[in-house]
Parts: sequence; C-alpha cells; structure tokens
Amino acid sequence: MLAGCGVKASSNAITLKKTVNGLAATLTTNTQPGINPVVVLLTDQNGKPVSDALVSGTLNMSEMVMEGYPKEIKFNREENGKYSGLLQVSMEGIWHFDLKITSPKGTVQDIPYVITFQVK
Repeated sequence: MLAGCGVKASSNAITLKKTVNGLAATLTTNTQPGINPVVVLLTDQNGKPVSDALVSGTLNMSEMVMEGYPKEIKFNREENGKYSGLLQVSMEGIWHFDLKITSPKGTVQDIPYVITFQVK
C-alpha cells in the first residue's frame, strides 16, 4: 500500500467510505495493531479528486484512558486527491478515528470512523 515507507503491507486491509456535504472520503488502512499506513482519497460531488485540502485526524480508544492518546495524525498530500499518513495503534480493540478536512476557503468537514483492530 505504501511502498518504501518501512511499513509492511498486510492482507488485513479495510476500506471505509463516507460522504458528507458532497465530499466523499475513502479511508483504507490495515486492521492489525501496530504502525499502519492510512490512505484517504477525497472526491467532490462530481467524482473529481480534491487535491487542495488540508487533511488531519485524531485517533483515540474512547473506552479507556491511554497515555499518548488521543493521537494527532498528519497526512501528506500526494496526487489526484490522495493523502497518506500513519496510524499508531497500541492494542486490539475498537478505535475512533476522526478525519478533519479543511478546504482552501477554510470550510471544515469532520468525518468520524470506527475501526476494530485485532490480531489475526
């Protein structure tokens, strides 16, 4: 998925798509605990890539208090609406990932995801 970044690819990938106010965000990551690549693809209501946004996120396991969490995730802008980052998941369980997308005009969209990480 992210070749050359020192993170092993896994067959435990999950893809989640949500649309909010005409903005579609497709999130792909691995579901194993550890350091996982995460890719977000953004498209507008016409299916065109959104390549000029600022993308960030917050990862948290809300069922328990954990040192170092919530963790801020920064995304690198790539091309054709693709943004990439790394999720550091310390243990199995249900995690909440809140994606924040800021347009060049300053409009902010928050898109929540719930991901279950487990050892397979």
